[in-house]
Amino acid sequence: MDRGDKQTGGRKDRIPPNQRATERFPVLTYGPVPHIDLSEWRFTMTGLVEKPVSFTWDEFMALPQVGST
Repeated sequence: MDRGDKQTGGRKDRIPPNQRATERFPVLTYGPVPHIDLSEWRFTMTGLVEKPVSFTWDEFMALPQVGST
């Protein structure tokens, strides 16, 4: 089984034209990465929530975090 078969479950025709399967980490962006001023950054949650909230970067990063394996 080659890499194309492994990535597509044996169906090479599932890879779009001009693309290829890879086992390396894919590039998910194109172009320069914008600079974000973290002193101005805010995460705001509003809408259909019981209590709208807004966090600064430091407040957001201080929230409990979990990792995935």
